[in-house]
Amino acid sequence: MQKSHILTLLVITTLVASLFIVSSLTETASATITTPSVDSTAGSHAIAFANNPSKLSITTSTTQEIIYATCYSKSSGKSLGISSNPTLTWHYRGGGNTSQNNGEIAAWWAVSPTAQSITITFSGSGTGGSVMAAFCVKNADTSSPFDPNLSSASYSLGSSITASSSLTTTNPNELVVGVVGTNNNKVITAQSGYTQIDNTGTTQCSGANEYLQASTKGTYAPSFNIASNTPWVEVADAFVPVSQSVTITSSPQTGQGFITVNGTARTTPYTATWTPGTVLALSATGTVSGGTGKQYVYASWSDAGAQTHYYTVQSASETVTANYQTQYQVTFTQSGLDSSTATGTVLTVNGTNIQYSSLSYNIWVNSGDKLVYSYNPTVLSTTSGKQFTLSSTQPTSPLTVTSAQTVTGTYQPQYQVTFNVNPSGSGTINQADGYYSGATSITANPASGYSFDHWSSDTGSISFGDTAASTTTMTTTGTGTVTATFTQNSYQTILTVTANNDTIDKGNALTITGALSSQGIGISGKTMVLSFYNVSQWQQISSVTTQSDGTYQYLWTVPTALANGQYMVKADFAGDSPYLASSSIDSGTTLTLTVLPEYSFGGLTAIAVCLAAMLAFYRYSKSTRKPKP
Repeated sequence: MQKSHILTLLVITTLVASLFIVSSLTETASATITTPSVDSTAGSHAIAFANNPSKLSITTSTTQEIIYATCYSKSSGKSLGISSNPTLTWHYRGGGNTSQNNGEIAAWWAVSPTAQSITITFSGSGTGGSVMAAFCVKNADTSSPFDPNLSSASYSLGSSITASSSLTTTNPNELVVGVVGTNNNKVITAQSGYTQIDNTGTTQCSGANEYLQASTKGTYAPSFNIASNTPWVEVADAFVPVSQSVTITSSPQTGQGFITVNGTARTTPYTATWTPGTVLALSATGTVSGGTGKQYVYASWSDAGAQTHYYTVQSASETVTANYQTQYQVTFTQSGLDSSTATGTVLTVNGTNIQYSSLSYNIWVNSGDKLVYSYNPTVLSTTSGKQFTLSSTQPTSPLTVTSAQTVTGTYQPQYQVTFNVNPSGSGTINQADGYYSGATSITANPASGYSFDHWSSDTGSISFGDTAASTTTMTTTGTGTVTATFTQNSYQTILTVTANNDTIDKGNALTITGALSSQGIGISGKTMVLSFYNVSQWQQISSVTTQSDGTYQYLWTVPTALANGQYMVKADFAGDSPYLASSSIDSGTTLTLTVLPEYSFGGLTAIAVCLAAMLAFYRYSKSTRKPKP
């Protein structure tokens, strides 16, 4: 392939469309082009001399061969004609007379549909001798056999031709033929580079023909070697290969905007007929819109050419396809983030972090590919005590892309909430300090000895479904502190004191027992001070500590110095104020106590405020064992 010719073609095409840059074009490897050729089998070509135009027989060896026939008459004005048996459709290819009446020539062509023997009859008036020639051409285009530059054969006429007939081929791989006629019996041979077909000569006139398979396009001038003479008539012609249909298309989508051919935009599929060897400049558009959210991106040519390249038309019909990759647009957006405060990374797409300022974010994805993405669970806010928490992502990752998609991450604003109990240590709350939004269930759990009282907040941004319910709904629209208030419980606490005898002699032991309890549960570890009332004052007996079940016991030896009488015994806390109904006990829990006597004795009732029981002490005589007053 001659690069100079190709560059000439491309200079023209660049004027048509600036898409084509000559320096960027590449050429694909071309297959062998089938060039038209002269049938060389026996009988497929013939030449003869006769005084007048007469018959010539040839045989075609294949179907669809073109028969090229010429008749050179030494005298002019012969009105040359042609016919054949079997009958073929003959087309006049051109001819003419010399001005000096030194000769006349005519050329014809016909298509033989089958391999057959054909008798060609040449006709014309007058005498002087004629050279008749015919040869068969294979692999030529039977519908339009000749170079498009040649509306007829190129020929030269004259008694002394110094230059041969010339022609310029349009395409590479054409068959150039030449025919010559002259007077007298001359030896005529083909010029260098050409191949002789036939020649003949008599004393009246001579003739010959030759051919050249021209692999490149250019100017050709078939001439002959004629001993001691110059030609009188000479014909040059060029056969083109069989035109081939080439379809240039795109896949998977066809239509406008995908390709250009020789600088002109074509709608795919585009089909046209060219002569084999014709060089086409093909270019595929990089990206073609497929409508909203869809596009086609150039991938390759089926002939392995570059995106813009040369393609050589082959000797068979072909389809050249620009392959495209279908892509769909995936749009990432959000709901719930406010434009005034949201900041930082919102999501990651295929490993790339996307900031809030970049939303909405669009990405083109090959059809069928998987897209991996994740929205951040928490998005920051420029407002103190505020953040955004992801509640849902639709559709979920990974996403197999088969159509345009919109992926949305939905967020809820959250606000910083601090929880507190009042008084300290009086209970707990089931929620911890953190970020909250909307409705949240909260529960207050009182500590032992306390009861829940109410909920409160230091801001109007936090409200409660029922402030008096320990379990309620907290609705958060801003930051704040939530307080659960508890109150102390009031319980009936009983202290008992008991003596094991109604009467006892002085000097003997009296067992004093009792219990300290609240709601039926003993209070352990408390020191009780036992006292008895003597005359006008309380006298201490001893101290005792309550056991694990709240009971206590003390064995008291009654002093011998005591006078006979009735005495009251009471129990106090050592170091505490008297154990009165309004007193408090420090038992780890603050309690309000009400103390009742265990029982009454001898018609005297223990004074409740003294928390005491009465005992009567009697002195017995040893003789009568009767009580003595």
